[in-house]
Amino acid sequence: MDIISSDNSTKQQIHDAGSKLLSMMYGGNAGQRLNALRYSFYMITCAISLAKPIPERLPSAKRVAYFHCLGVHYQVLQW
Repeated sequence: MDIISSDNSTKQQIHDAGSKLLSMMYGGNAGQRLNALRYSFYMITCAISLAKPIPERLPSAKRVAYFHCLGVHYQVLQW
């Protein structure tokens, strides 16, 4: 959170910190990549359910998380 709330953080630092937070929020560990976590969630959902997986319930893809983290950083700085 210190990186996301700092006005001196680079885009890469913000993305790395935000990706770690998102990964942990979805039950992964801090080092797990978001795309791999999304894929494993998709495969588990397909294996245990006959219904199609709902994309909104899967973890964010890496590129989506990048822009989301930048938006969160901007919003935190505005507050």
